[in-house]
Amino acid sequence: MILYRCILGLLVLHATARIAQAKQVLLLETISLPVVQEHSKWFKLQLKELNPNVHIETYNGEGNAEKIEQFLKARLAKGKVDIVVANATLAAKAAQKLLGDKKIPLVFFTVSQPAKAGLVEQVGAPSGTFITGVPHSVSKKTQVSILKRLLHAKKMRVTFLGSTYPSAVDNLAKLKAIFAETTHLEHSEIIVDYKSGKDAEMKAMQAKMIQKAQALAKDTDFFWILTGPAAEDPKYLIQLQQIKPIVFAPNMEAVRAGTLFTMLPSKESSGRKAARITHAILQGQNPGSIPVEHTKEVSFGLNIKTAAKLGIVVPSDLLDLATGNIYK
Repeated sequence: MILYRCILGLLVLHATARIAQAKQVLLLETISLPVVQEHSKWFKLQLKELNPNVHIETYNGEGNAEKIEQFLKARLAKGKVDIVVANATLAAKAAQKLLGDKKIPLVFFTVSQPAKAGLVEQVGAPSGTFITGVPHSVSKKTQVSILKRLLHAKKMRVTFLGSTYPSAVDNLAKLKAIFAETTHLEHSEIIVDYKSGKDAEMKAMQAKMIQKAQALAKDTDFFWILTGPAAEDPKYLIQLQQIKPIVFAPNMEAVRAGTLFTMLPSKESSGRKAARITHAILQGQNPGSIPVEHTKEVSFGLNIKTAAKLGIVVPSDLLDLATGNIYK
């Protein structure tokens, strides 16, 4: 028995030593949502393929920026971290705040507007700092141009629904500017305060949005869902669809549930690209020399049943583009 305990103790010490020697990657997830966790899945898979010995520690902040910041502060005080990887905006902002004087690189992904968030000065160039990453967005002009093609130049009013979540605020500003230049598309908006990803607060925010949407229903033709945690809840989107048709939402699950279309970066491609960047930095590359660039792969989804209900004839090239993501 004594010999067994000695052997077991040595094995534990050996395993602990191996973890200590391995590169320590801290993955901060902003919230428990499919879009975040799908990105994390592909990131971990790719990084382990590139370096099987890397140690990945994951923490989920449940949509609370203060909670993420408190955890990271305690974790940095506890011991070695070679690199921090932030999944979504709130985690990236918290990490940026605490890592500035630590000489620890920061890689972000699932952040739609990193320049607006203050993470980098511009997209498409190296940051020259300790931060780099993969933006998560598709041109709003492209999304609006698809809507215009689907509506065939009919005069319509679209209402943007979202919260004060950082990426939603930026989405709204860009969409309003584009709609202002479009003669046959009018717009309005419903924005509610974002507080945290806690279930009770999220439900309260969704209930408030539904109430406001019902009040505005007679004055609009369609809803357009802005990026944000609430947009990842199919049940919530189905409730909104019962008020007015949703022409756009920022995830494929929404299209499966009845939203007309979506266009978004490939989660697999984004996650794998973030992992390759992380691996390169762990190998010695300066994060400030790595360009902050979008992934080139996008996913386009279309619900042809919804299109038929709305009397929309879908152009053949859009049907081809949606191959593999056509729902009815």
